[in-house]
Amino acid sequence: MAVSVLAILLASCALAAATFDKEFDVTWGDGRGKILNNGQLLTLGLASIGTEVAPGTGAVGEWYNQELDLTRQQRMRWVQSNYMIYNYCTDPKRVAKGVPAECSM
Repeated sequence: MAVSVLAILLASCALAAATFDKEFDVTWGDGRGKILNNGQLLTLGLASIGTEVAPGTGAVGEWYNQELDLTRQQRMRWVQSNYMIYNYCTDPKRVAKGVPAECSM
């Protein structure tokens, strides 16, 4: 009995997964968040929920204002060479407004 219920459950999950992509048409790019559900358009958006970010004091001693020492610079280069897939700082053609400020750090 349990095996037949499990088989029915798996078959229904497989059927739902097989038809899922046919029910929705998601559009990205200029029409971000458009989803067509059987011809009915649903537009998604983010509402302002009034969150505030608490920035640091900007004091000189804070970790993000400190220079990397030689050991940390070497670690950073190692991580970049072994794990970085794409570096937009070296590809100004793909960045519409030029190289971002963080690339000059």
